Amino acid sequence: MCSKTYKKDWTRENMKTRTIVVGALCTGLALAGCSGGSDDKKSGDGATSAPKSGTSSSAAAAPPELPAGYRRIGGSENGLTIGVPKSWKALDFDQLTKAKAELGKNGFPAATVDQVVKTMKQNNAFMAYDPGTARTEHFGNNVNGFCQPGAAPNADQVKAQLGQIGARNVAIENTTAGGRSAVKVTYEQAGTATLETTQYVVPADGGRTCYATLTKKKGTDAPFDAMAPTIQVL
Repeated sequence: MCSKTYKKDWTRENMKTRTIVVGALCTGLALAGCSGGSDDKKSGDGATSAPKSGTSSSAAAAPPELPAGYRRIGGSENGLTIGVPKSWKALDFDQLTKAKAELGKNGFPAATVDQVVKTMKQNNAFMAYDPGTARTEHFGNNVNGFCQPGAAPNADQVKAQLGQIGARNVAIENTTAGGRSAVKVTYEQAGTATLETTQYVVPADGGRTCYATLTKKKGTDAPFDAMAPTIQVL
């Protein structure tokens, strides 16, 4: 269940990390490497409580059950996995030319494709998108995920980063993802289209933090609620 109790224990001293803004130009990859700050009443004047490290080692050992018609993407090289509909197409960032072509034809601005691919590869990220919305909406609803050393940034840092990309309707809450305590941040970003982003920030063993970021074009359907419980931190 989601908690609406927010405590001032996300201190700058404890929340240092490498943060990467991927979605500054409406790429649909959203704010990778960030947890959630909020400008609305849910956050009050402080930050949400940082989730504790994973519930147990068995949480990583046993992948959460997938809904019918789903498959799992990601792996040990990414630090996490997630279930996506079998119709979604995964990108291979080891094949840079092909990955760039896929992004370019599915609604990602040409000016940002090189940087997006470079950032995803540097972070050993996975990504998959929906060819259906790519065809009908000229934007492929998508998910990407990776892990980084260190803890999540605090709320003030997140607010600053989201402000840099013009995010609006930002909200944050404590939740669970794949059986682990997590932080969920949602926001909108306007560009050639309005995108809605949902990001799950999940602490992992070894002082890491994992990020699963789901982005869709506003007004389209995407099975984000079904995907979140399938997150598996490795």
